[in-house]
Amino acid sequence: MLGQGASLGPPAATIATRLRSDPLFCAALAALAGILLADRFPTAWLYTGATLLLGFASWLGRRRGITPARVFGLVLILLGFAAVHAWHLGALQSFPHYQTLAAEPDGLHVQGRGRLLQVPRSLGAGAEQAPFKLSELSIGERTYHLPHTVLLRAPLGSVRYGDVIECSGRLFLPESPRNPGEFDYRTYLQRHDRAGILEVGPADHLKVVSHEPHPLKALALKARERMAGAITRDLPPDSEISRTLTAMVLGMRERTTPEMEKPFRHSGTLHLFAVSGLHVGIFAFIAWLLLKPFGLSRGQVTFLLIPLLFFYAFITGWRPSAVRAATMAAVFLASYALHREPRLLNSLGLAALLILAANTNQLFLPGFQLSFTVLLAIFALTKPLQRPFRRWLYPDPLIPTSLLQDHEQRAYAFRRWFADLFSVSAAAWLGSLPLMALTFHLVTPIALIANGFLLPLGFFILLAAAMSMLCSLVAVLGWANILFNNANFALVHLLTWIAGTFAVLPGGHFFVSNRLPITRPDLEITVLDMPQGGACTHLQARRGSSELIDVGHARSYDFITEPYLKHAGLNRIDRLWLTHGDTSHLSGGPKFLSQYRPKIYQPAWPSRSPSMRHIAALAGERGAHPVSLHAGASIPVTRKAYWEVLYPPEEQSFAPGTADDRGLVLRLSADPWRVLFTADAGLHTEQWLVQSGRNLEADVLIKGSHANDVSGTHAFLDLVQPRLLVWDSETDEHTQATSWTALHPCAVFDQREVGAVILGLERKALTARGFRAPHQVVTLKRAR
Repeated sequence: MLGQGASLGPPAATIATRLRSDPLFCAALAALAGILLADRFPTAWLYTGATLLLGFASWLGRRRGITPARVFGLVLILLGFAAVHAWHLGALQSFPHYQTLAAEPDGLHVQGRGRLLQVPRSLGAGAEQAPFKLSELSIGERTYHLPHTVLLRAPLGSVRYGDVIECSGRLFLPESPRNPGEFDYRTYLQRHDRAGILEVGPADHLKVVSHEPHPLKALALKARERMAGAITRDLPPDSEISRTLTAMVLGMRERTTPEMEKPFRHSGTLHLFAVSGLHVGIFAFIAWLLLKPFGLSRGQVTFLLIPLLFFYAFITGWRPSAVRAATMAAVFLASYALHREPRLLNSLGLAALLILAANTNQLFLPGFQLSFTVLLAIFALTKPLQRPFRRWLYPDPLIPTSLLQDHEQRAYAFRRWFADLFSVSAAAWLGSLPLMALTFHLVTPIALIANGFLLPLGFFILLAAAMSMLCSLVAVLGWANILFNNANFALVHLLTWIAGTFAVLPGGHFFVSNRLPITRPDLEITVLDMPQGGACTHLQARRGSSELIDVGHARSYDFITEPYLKHAGLNRIDRLWLTHGDTSHLSGGPKFLSQYRPKIYQPAWPSRSPSMRHIAALAGERGAHPVSLHAGASIPVTRKAYWEVLYPPEEQSFAPGTADDRGLVLRLSADPWRVLFTADAGLHTEQWLVQSGRNLEADVLIKGSHANDVSGTHAFLDLVQPRLLVWDSETDEHTQATSWTALHPCAVFDQREVGAVILGLERKALTARGFRAPHQVVTLKRAR
């Protein structure tokens, strides 16, 4: 099944020879190619027909004594997996009104009946979410009987896994991303075989009609709850330490928060926080240590370990990462039980084939990609990384080991243990680096050191948890159960402290963009599409500063602003401009300032805004008090670009009562281009600017919406003479500006339609494109 031989051949072996010696690895590559092909061109009947035709030709050839070439078999596997994936995609799109849901953001009102497939996870504000397998769905007058799964989002309260529920609500598909870096929830649902989200509101109906859990899963969940109780006995209930411990040992991440995971993510040790290959490997090692004293043979131990590994994956929630790890470990262990030394590529190929055969969408999950690339990197790079240090790791081969003193043997053993730990960690980090950078835009060089400290701690935490669970089974060992738990309390506390310390070290982690610097224009402005009247704009100079105009609402910061900053690879922001005291523009400021240390600029007029005062207080604590500006100020961006402050006026007596008219109006001048930012300015501001006699000309006008006043008046726009207007019609129809653009040659980008707008300023041309319409490009040539 797995081939023989302890190695893959000499390093100089050609790729062709290597592939011939590992047919299962070749088959996995063919399956991967087939899935990618079908994902791009999902024509199920074509792949199915080609597979059947090729399979019949292969069978006929064998009947006539003709052995098909190996490539023939790989093509058959490619077409077979392409057919499976195409049918898989087609099954999801056969969901009733799927195309309507994809095109209609508001969704459809439906009535449904189905069963909860998992324990509900809290979303905050009293709402919970869980996969919901439908058995009936009523849309209008029609009822469908179908096997699809959706996410049920509702105030579920005491609802449990396995409950059969009747409910009504809004069925919808999340919108595609509107901003760079924004999480693609729609694709996430598709890759996890979810047909949509069924949201039950306060006025909708929800009733539990019966309880029909799957017996094995119910048993696993009951076992998990009992184990969670055992390993947290005598610990502070629902504390951060207890939740971290149950997440690490039992995969109960529904009890954790993003803030708890952040130190592990930024220190490159998140694999300790989630049940993965590391946990399965440690669990297998601990089980082997416990079974070893019984005098069992290697084969007997192996056949006991394999079901134990899948049981562990089952009680941790049967998560894809745990199932992948258990499958891969089972393949390796099976080869030992059959007295065959495993070939890594062959074994990985078999594991990949089994996982992809169960669900072809696994290929597109980052966890699947990381699992296999990391293992390949460990295999390929561990020995080369150790080679330069062989003289330090091993004694002189001409000196018999028996002549070494005890302390020398112990010293060499410790060195080899340390080298193995560091080289494996380094190889895994190097293997994960490309995917982490491309997918998560995160690089964590500190992980090379952090894993050396945290991996041994993680092993002892899992070992103590295993001993705690064993002791909890015997009443007289209750004292030992508590002893192990308190030891784990100290170990987990130490683990989180070390992770947090490494996470904040300068240079320990940083974000990278998937764009090369040479592909950027001289100046790039990204106007993010923020909901409910919010605003956030980023300016990046190729040879200058990185600046942010407003940060958006606190609710939007975690989902729009912060993901964009990471996606753009921004590890520093030089300046933060606070246009005015609107909560939807500024309340994300405290979160932003916890990560960045910019110089802050704000209007000179006093503000009663709690958000602006909070930001000013946080900046003052660091000795970086905000700079107050009024009309006439000029601040350089690069040698050839600078900001002009056009508003507010210096005289305080003019200040209108509305916050929207107490803000900054800025113009960026980058020869030959001018970009005007009016924020949410209304009639008062525009009238003052018109009467001020200032030159207001701009090639681009980025316009917000006043809370309760008109804006974009003809008198104002006649002076600006924009060639391109950017606005958002979600909160304002921009009636005056719309009528002006109908009479003038001015392009319009409505963010309601195009999402974020990206402007590129070069000396000879200014280009603009919408994030959701990248092929619709407006190019302005020099006119001024």
